[in-house]
Amino acid sequence: MAPFLFRQFPELLQCGAFPFDPEFPFGLPPYDLFSPDDELPDDNPRIPHASTSDQKCDDPPKVATWSRPLPSIRMLQAPYLDIMRHLASVPHEAGGALIGLKGSPVVTHYVPDKNGKATAASFTLDAAGLNRVLKRMLECGLDCKGLVHSHPPGCGQPSSGDLAYVRKSFANEKNKDLKEFLLPIFCDGILIPYVVRPHEQRVVQAAQLILF
Repeated sequence: MAPFLFRQFPELLQCGAFPFDPEFPFGLPPYDLFSPDDELPDDNPRIPHASTSDQKCDDPPKVATWSRPLPSIRMLQAPYLDIMRHLASVPHEAGGALIGLKGSPVVTHYVPDKNGKATAASFTLDAAGLNRVLKRMLECGLDCKGLVHSHPPGCGQPSSGDLAYVRKSFANEKNKDLKEFLLPIFCDGILIPYVVRPHEQRVVQAAQLILF
């Protein structure tokens, strides 16, 4: 699964008692789904965004109401807090991988990308490093559920570059069994949940974040 990166092997986590630590808020975005501009994937695992210095983030090109129930991102409290503390502490864009047990939709681990290249307007993963650690995780019954990364203030939705990156992940033969790609965005101190599915690769679905 070339798109991802891990830099450390996670320890086993235990589910904490609900309610979770209220240190960080979370919530739904103000819309359900959007269809971003079409962009063909390339061989460079870069996630570009408009620079906030000379261009503000535009609204999604299309906004539509999703009549079915929202999909869910299910996550233990520990990785949620790890994500929030990491992404709130860095000045530029950053990210990491969402990990869980094979066959389970629950995110049990967060692995920050400490060697990715970040600017105020883009984030480039260290994909080679990820693959080395992912191989070890697969042998231990874990796999990758998706990717979380931060956006500049006011850019609370995935970009067309984000979606092109996800489409490339689905196109990888090694990911043929991937049922969905979790793509939450950290923006303005909030983790906004999104999901992309292989049969709907041109849209990003807003989701609900379930912590336990």
